[in-house]
Amino acid sequence: GLGVIVDRESRKPIRSFQTRGQLRGITFDANEKSIYLGAGDGFLYKHDLPSGTLTWKAPTVAWPYTPGALAPDGKHIAVGVKTGELTIVDTETGVSSWSALWATTKSADTTTTGDSKYALAADSRIGLVLDATAGEPRATLDTGFADGAIYFKVVYLSKDGSRAVIARRDTVNIAFFQGDPNALK
Repeated sequence: GLGVIVDRESRKPIRSFQTRGQLRGITFDANEKSIYLGAGDGFLYKHDLPSGTLTWKAPTVAWPYTPGALAPDGKHIAVGVKTGELTIVDTETGVSSWSALWATTKSADTTTTGDSKYALAADSRIGLVLDATAGEPRATLDTGFADGAIYFKVVYLSKDGSRAVIARRDTVNIAFFQGDPNALK
C-alpha cells in the first residue's frame, strides 16, 4: 500500500511510504519523527519521517484492526490483528518482544498504561490486562456483553492501570472496572 503525507495548507505531498500490503493502521510517535504503518501483509513498518527511510519491518502475524497503541514512554507498540494475536514490538529495534493468542479474547483493540507496564486487549466479551513486557495475563475483565460482542470503540486503561473502560462500537454497552491492575473487577 502507498501512504502519502500531505501538507495541510498547500495540499502538496510531503513524503510517501510504501508497504507490501494495504495500509490498515497508522500511528505517529509523540515527537512526530517516526510513523508506524500496519499493513495487510502482516508486518508493521517504522519509517523515519524527516528522511522517509524505512527503519525496520516487524512481523505481526496478520493485518491490524486498529492503529498500533504506542506506549507513552515510546519503548514499544502494541498491535492487535485480525486473527486475534497481540504482538508487542520494541520501537528501537523492531524486534517482537512477544506475540500471543488467547482462547478467551482476540486482541484487535489494544491500549497501554501511562507507565507502559500494562496492556489491555479486548475484542470479545472478555478483556485481558497483560504485563506489557512479558505478555503474561494479569486480570480477566468480563464485560457482560452478549457473545459475539466485537469491534470496540473505546479500550481504555488508566495511567496506573487501576481503571479500565471497554465500550462497544455498535451499541451503547459500556463496562467499567476498578482496582489493582493484577485483579481488576
